[in-house]
Amino acid sequence: MADYISLREGWEEAIAKALGPFANAVIIPDASERSVLLRVAREEKWVRAVVMNPLAASECASKTASGDNGVAEDEAGDEASAAHAVGINPSLRGTEREDIAQGVVRSVQMLLNDVGLAHDVDEAEKLVESGRFVTVMTEHGETFSAVGAVGGTSRTPSDLSLTARRDKALAQVERDTLKKQQLCADKIQIDERFDAARAHLQVVNTQITENRVRMQQRENDITTARNSVESLTRRIAQIDNQIADISAEKQSHTATLFDLRKQLEAAEHADDAHVDMESTVQREHELDSSLNTARNDEVTARVEWNNATSHAQSLERQITLLRSQAQQAAQRREKIEQRNAQLELKAQAAASIQGKAQAAAEELNVHAACGEET
Repeated sequence: MADYISLREGWEEAIAKALGPFANAVIIPDASERSVLLRVAREEKWVRAVVMNPLAASECASKTASGDNGVAEDEAGDEASAAHAVGINPSLRGTEREDIAQGVVRSVQMLLNDVGLAHDVDEAEKLVESGRFVTVMTEHGETFSAVGAVGGTSRTPSDLSLTARRDKALAQVERDTLKKQQLCADKIQIDERFDAARAHLQVVNTQITENRVRMQQRENDITTARNSVESLTRRIAQIDNQIADISAEKQSHTATLFDLRKQLEAAEHADDAHVDMESTVQREHELDSSLNTARNDEVTARVEWNNATSHAQSLERQITLLRSQAQQAAQRREKIEQRNAQLELKAQAAASIQGKAQAAAEELNVHAACGEET
């Protein structure tokens, strides 16, 4: 019988004592075989033979309606009734033996209809005095009735108690097995996430290193460009000074040429008879020579001016280009720094995920070890 029913936890011994010999009954298909089995037991001189047949739902209803070992409908939901502490074994639900188990439960409930349950002796006394039950069982196995009480300690646990412990242990083993399988599946997923996070962390670290190298190269390029700009700026300043010197020299030569022309005109129109013609001719030759020299200097100065102007324009274009390159390099450097900051955050996140994955893996290993020990 114990294989077909389940009892409210903690009340196994009390219900076993209430059932008496039926606590160890053997289940037979129907009532027609009871007489045959008892006759065999008498002939074979068995010490005891206890059998129980499952009750059909219709039989239970007819007995309840006729008042034969039945209970009133208003007591059907009484939690103090021992009959309501009996249920079908959960492992038999949905199996071929479920109908037999339901019949066994009805038979046991029929035997326990006039039995009540109490947590202590005081509550048992009150239930007996109320007249609701013929017999009242306490949680510790004491028996109370209107004519007396029975107590003491049982030497051996009943089959119902042992079966309940067995079923509880088997259910715990099944739960532990399912939990272990779930933990193993979770561990596999966490291991995969851990490997992915570690691979992603390596990629991020590689990108950070590459960006640092590129940023260092950009900084070197910026330094070189700045040095070139400074050198070109100094060269432009030197050319500006040369242009200023050439302009001043040009003005000086122009003034000298103008002075010589005035002197020449004065010599040609002179009316003084005492003028020395030879000195005048010599002075004219000197002035012509100075004029030619001034013209040559002017041509040279213009050529140098043009060359300096072209060189200055070329340098200005180079400066503009270098400044543009420096600005682009600075912008690239800023973007690289931003990218590095993002990669640093990703690396920290990946490291955090890695730490959590390691902690979860260790916890799963501990749970798995505990499950294996259990």
